[in-house]
Amino acid sequence: MGREEQVCPVCGQPVDTVVRRHKTLGAFVPLWRPGPCRNPQCPASVAREPEAPAQPGPRVGGMPEPLLHLTERSLWERARATGSYQMSTRGLTLQQEGFIHCSLRHQVPQVARWVYGEYEGPDELVLLVIDPERLTAPVRFEAVKPGGEEFPHIYGPIPVSAVVDVEVWDRGAAAQE
Repeated sequence: MGREEQVCPVCGQPVDTVVRRHKTLGAFVPLWRPGPCRNPQCPASVAREPEAPAQPGPRVGGMPEPLLHLTERSLWERARATGSYQMSTRGLTLQQEGFIHCSLRHQVPQVARWVYGEYEGPDELVLLVIDPERLTAPVRFEAVKPGGEEFPHIYGPIPVSAVVDVEVWDRGAAAQE
C-alpha cells in the first residue's frame, strides 16, 4: 500500500509523513498529513517558528503536581533499557504525534476509558508518575477542543530519571470513580 510523498506547500521539499487521529462514528481513523518542514531556508520551517514558552503546571503544597502517563508495561520496560520514553499515546510515537500525552491525577480515569477502553492486551497497564521539574522538554497545557479542559503535553522525550514512580493501573477501582 503506497502513499504519495508529502512535500512542504511553501518550498516543495520532501517532509515526513505524520499521522493524526480523527474520531468518526465512534472509531479513531488515521489521517496521514505532511509533517513540519525542516528546510532552514523555507519561511515555513519549524526551526524559524518561536517556541511557545512552557507553562508552569498546577502545584500541590508548593510542589509541582506530578504528570501521569498511562502505558503498557512492555513499553516502559523498553524505555528503561534505552534511557528515555518516546511513546505519545496508544499506538503513536512522539515522532508521529509531536508530543507525549499526559494527565493530571483527576484526569486519568477519563483518559484511560478514552484511550484503552476495554483493553485486554497481553500487557498490564501502568501509570508513569513524572516529576515535571526533571523534564528537559517543555510542558504545555492544551485543550483538545477550544475552551475545553486542558491536558499536559510534553514536547520531547521523557528521561527515565524523570519518572519517579510506576503504579499498576487498577481499572476496576477507576471504573467506580
